[in-house]
Amino acid sequence: MTLSFVILIALSLTGCSLDPNSPETSAPLDAEETQSAGTAPEAGATAVPATALPELEDELDILGLILRMDPSEINRIKSHIDEYVTRNDAIGYHANLYMAKKMEAEEQDASPFYEKAYSLYETDGVMLKLADSYRKKGDLSAALAAYRELLPNETALTEMLEIDLSPVLIGEILLEKGLGNAAVLFLEIELQKESRAAQSAQLSRLHAMSMAQSGRYTEAVPLLAKLEVPVSGESGAATTDLITALANPKAIVTDPNAAFWYARCLEAVEQGKQAMALYRRLGPMGGERLGLLLEKGGRLKESAQAFMLSGKPSVVWRGTQIAEELGETEMALEAYLRLTEDKSKEAAAYLDDAAYRAYILGRRLGQQDNQDKLLKELSAHPAWMARTGEDPVWEPFTETPVENPEYLAKTEKYEKMGLDEIAELEYAIGIRETTPAEKLALGKWNLERGDIYRSSIWGARALTEVNDRQAYELAYPKVFEEFVMKSAKEFDLEPFLIWGLMRQESQYQPQVLSRVGAVGLMQIMPATGADIAVKLGVSKEDMNLQDPETNIRFGAYYLRSMLKQFDGNVDMALAAYNGGGGNVRRWKKSGIMKKAEDFPTAITFFETREYITKVMDGCLTYRWMDTVKEN
Repeated sequence: MTLSFVILIALSLTGCSLDPNSPETSAPLDAEETQSAGTAPEAGATAVPATALPELEDELDILGLILRMDPSEINRIKSHIDEYVTRNDAIGYHANLYMAKKMEAEEQDASPFYEKAYSLYETDGVMLKLADSYRKKGDLSAALAAYRELLPNETALTEMLEIDLSPVLIGEILLEKGLGNAAVLFLEIELQKESRAAQSAQLSRLHAMSMAQSGRYTEAVPLLAKLEVPVSGESGAATTDLITALANPKAIVTDPNAAFWYARCLEAVEQGKQAMALYRRLGPMGGERLGLLLEKGGRLKESAQAFMLSGKPSVVWRGTQIAEELGETEMALEAYLRLTEDKSKEAAAYLDDAAYRAYILGRRLGQQDNQDKLLKELSAHPAWMARTGEDPVWEPFTETPVENPEYLAKTEKYEKMGLDEIAELEYAIGIRETTPAEKLALGKWNLERGDIYRSSIWGARALTEVNDRQAYELAYPKVFEEFVMKSAKEFDLEPFLIWGLMRQESQYQPQVLSRVGAVGLMQIMPATGADIAVKLGVSKEDMNLQDPETNIRFGAYYLRSMLKQFDGNVDMALAAYNGGGGNVRRWKKSGIMKKAEDFPTAITFFETREYITKVMDGCLTYRWMDTVKEN
């Protein structure tokens, strides 16, 4: 059995995609490009037939020659190629791919050209070429970094294994990427080789941890227990097996990763007491698993403390909820305040929730020290301000001149010529860096083309930098106004709430289909739609959930039914719309619930907690814009 074959088996066990061009492994054009973005042709591809480019403007003619890679005509671009490879557009991208291929044919270093092409448009295909060019010129460090970024791409893994690398390093990379099954099979082969005797201790360590990572806990327990690990303590540095080291409470284990996986295995084989003891010794690293075991055992206050010790924002949040349910308000408040000070990327998602709860608890406890600071943080979110009883803060409009970037004109030109892939590429490269003025231009340009989704995205992006009226109008369009107003009247709803919900559910896309099967503007599940159709007297033949009028009406009906079910409480109705009525009834019974203002914090689903605030932010913004317009 070849090594590549072994790795392929392992990757199949992990459920990873093996297709380097699949959506899971290909880099997107941009955060907004979620539907029909084309794929840029690789160098040498016959993307444009010879008849498609008559003698037009010079640069279009040149692009056609580069794409066709016709050797008989290549002399026509030789004198210009140095200029073209410096350009940051579709021509520059393909000129660099052309030059890279030319350098490869001449057995010269192609990496600078692949680097430039990848910087303009990121695809796995170009990154693989770049990694290969690094490998050919002997820059193995750069090649390895590129392959590591691409994992679990099959081709990247196969080519990485062809480099003369230490098996320990390969094992560490596979473990780091979560490819436990691949690591197990690879390391088992390496451990059988006599030439690896000097590395057997390191390989055995990685093999044991890989077994645990792949869920083979029972098999991993004895392997981890007999690992030789360095320890330090009163008697000085020494080496012993892991189980002996852990039996000494005064010893400091200097291999926490092995210790963690050993604890995880002990937990899995129902040796929870020993696992908890080890998690405690690991400090923050063991906090989450320790908290789960303590919670399972009913030791809730200790569980909350362990969760908070972990330092991981999502886990700390779980600890605060338990603390609040136990009435440990001051403990919870301290943790909420720490979350508001956490500057990590993950903590950003919890910042507004934590600031709101810290503000509410601080007010109840009469602690004024942080209130102004917290309120300033909340002022960016109309929904949170409304929940505190404060008026939302709206900054005065600014005036931002709209500047049409040059690449939009080029994109249109390519489209008119039928070069849709090149047009998409030109657009994708152009939007990588934009000024607020250009964001507004992109919003208006997409709006003129009838692409409400993209225009609203660009309006929202502009609003992160400027407070321009045009940006608000792009970001919060009154789409399908006739249908919205009609359904709002029929079901006694504020139209702004319908638009706010629509914005969050589908970003105004009538044809959108979610991963779980929800359809259209208001994201109606087919089964729910069928039930609503019966209640509204709509025939099965007329129940087209991709039809804007039908979808808006069904969504408005369902929202009104949730409002009736939860006594007009909008937050609860929205939470039910997103997370189900049964969950809302459970959250209402939480020990956190003392007043209506407590409900957002009682929600245990992160997605639902974010959802209700974003919908209400949209609703309040629409309402404010309407007031501004009237005045």
